Amino acid sequence: MWISRLANPVLGWIMGWVSFTFLGVVVVAVDYTIAATILPVLFQYQGTNENAWAITAVVLLLQAILVALSTRATQRVNNVAVTIQLIGMVSLTVLLFVVGGVTGQLDFSTLFSTGDIPRESPTSRSAA
Repeated sequence: MWISRLANPVLGWIMGWVSFTFLGVVVVAVDYTIAATILPVLFQYQGTNENAWAITAVVLLLQAILVALSTRATQRVNNVAVTIQLIGMVSLTVLLFVVGGVTGQLDFSTLFSTGDIPRESPTSRSAA
């Protein structure tokens, strides 16, 4: 995990377990959702809970085999995805600043503004 390199191995270990738990829930949820909602429409069959769970089990097994057999490939895909995500986020941030500047809606004073705060809140007046 990157957190091991950026912070320390203990935080890397903790984040590893958090990620493992998260993925254990999310991967099953996404696989089941696809099997229960998208596949019946895509292949025009009557979906049931039983066949959705069967499809989910088969897909999970295939995913586990793929990860077990190709850890280096998975690592490469992950590294490319992280790089693309970083480039995309930086590009989006720059784009938002450019659009804000061109349209005249970019106002840095809003970063430090606290806004107008009324002396007495409306709820305290109505309660009295």
